[in-house]
Amino acid sequence: FYSAPYPSTPRAYPLQRLSVLRAPGPSSRTPMGFPSVHGALGLNTRPGWAPMNTAPKQVGSGSGTAGGASANVRAPAGCTMRRLLLAAGSLCSTGAHGVHLVGAPALSAAASGTPPLELRSLTPQERLRRAMPLARLHVPKCGATFMTSLFRLPGVCAHGLDTPEGRDEVKNDRCPGIFWRGEHTGFRSQYDALKNHAVIMLRQPEQRLISGYYNVGADGWQPHGWCRRAPPPNLLSYAQTAQGIAVKLLTRDGGEDLPCDHSPPSAEETALAVRRLRDGFAFVGLTEQWELSVCLLHAMFGGPCHESELRVVHAGPRRGRNGAAYDTSALRGFRDLHDGAVYEEAVRIFEEHKLLYDVSQSTCSPCFRQAGLA
Repeated sequence: FYSAPYPSTPRAYPLQRLSVLRAPGPSSRTPMGFPSVHGALGLNTRPGWAPMNTAPKQVGSGSGTAGGASANVRAPAGCTMRRLLLAAGSLCSTGAHGVHLVGAPALSAAASGTPPLELRSLTPQERLRRAMPLARLHVPKCGATFMTSLFRLPGVCAHGLDTPEGRDEVKNDRCPGIFWRGEHTGFRSQYDALKNHAVIMLRQPEQRLISGYYNVGADGWQPHGWCRRAPPPNLLSYAQTAQGIAVKLLTRDGGEDLPCDHSPPSAEETALAVRRLRDGFAFVGLTEQWELSVCLLHAMFGGPCHESELRVVHAGPRRGRNGAAYDTSALRGFRDLHDGAVYEEAVRIFEEHKLLYDVSQSTCSPCFRQAGLA
């Protein structure tokens, strides 16, 4: 199941569709152009979908394990605000928490005290104040230098912009606008407390896996996140073992050794991870669109762009010219379907927020000039 190459169809839980509207356009590819994983996984994890057993069951979204208490779930007759929402460029759907806007900021109305349609009218300073303290969920090989951008948000580091060193307690004291969690630590028990304060960068899963494989030296003489004594015989073996790390970080507990947990995610964990990404994150960025992600962060939360935020560091070897993507042919068709579902949702959120906050190559020109790129 977990190592079967795409497009063979694995077993999955039966589903009950709950969404009232579908996003337009073909479903076979993501907005980034990568083939969609939902058909191969047999699990549609978009808001408005839920894995079902013999009776309707809500996937838990709190600090416990995936599953939650049984609850009858039914699709509403319609969205009473459909015309208004469509006029605002949004879609109406239903999920575990009732009808909500697909395209509204990840900062929920319940947490912010502001109706979703009014969030866009808040100032960047108000949005940042509601989101602090920020809590980064660090998925390996998705851009560690994203912390530089967080440090530079107004008021996050009250005692200067230098990268804090030392224990987490010292870091929290120097940068009260960030809640320090350590590297690659799980999110399950902390999800409720950090909901709508979390920020994340995500990367196309196969690209992330290849980058980790070639990142020999980050963990001694082994590829990134490989904790077995013997090295992996090849890239495919590494990818099959190291898949699903984003899902694990979003749904499991564990310290910085969580990437060493090589047990594959379940279908329920994958669905829960997608829901948590949609419902619980104040910011979602994409490694493949790094410059626009930095621009979006500042459009949402204020502050000028800086050259250090857009500098390429820790670049992996064997890349094409000008940072081109890795050649995935060595994976022999293997795809990380679990993290693929999370990544597809991240792309949707990112595109929605670009529209919501008017972020594009042209509107980001001032940001890029500030950073010395234009």
